[in-house]
Amino acid sequence: MHFVGYLNAVLAEILFSLHFHRWHSSSYKQVNSAAERNKEPILQALKKFMSPYMEATSNNDCVYYCLEISSGSGQHVAYFAPHFPSVVWQPSDMDASSLRSINAYIQDAKVSNIKQPIFIDVTEEHNKWGGGGIIGKLSRTGN
Repeated sequence: MHFVGYLNAVLAEILFSLHFHRWHSSSYKQVNSAAERNKEPILQALKKFMSPYMEATSNNDCVYYCLEISSGSGQHVAYFAPHFPSVVWQPSDMDASSLRSINAYIQDAKVSNIKQPIFIDVTEEHNKWGGGGIIGKLSRTGN
């Protein structure tokens, strides 16, 4: 199956899962023990790295965007998002079960700054990805 066909199949499976299993999201959650153990140390590193940028632009009402490559279970993005309300998180993965798990974590996190996961295969050229960058900023006023 070629890339576009595979992507369509993955998206169809996700949409089916979201539509018919909306209330049973927790059953799709994957739990990775390493992700659970290292989420706090990674959060502290992110705070150290990102805080100077966010503090420098705090009066500019900026929104930052963070593309998470290979999000896996979704545990990290769901844990980080509440700590960075001015960051819009874009999770990604290439595995259908991971994309379902990410969706389940997003639904249970009940935050508005996590976008739906996108399919990204890092072995493909970056211009075939879902767009975005590692970290960027955009003013909330559109400037």
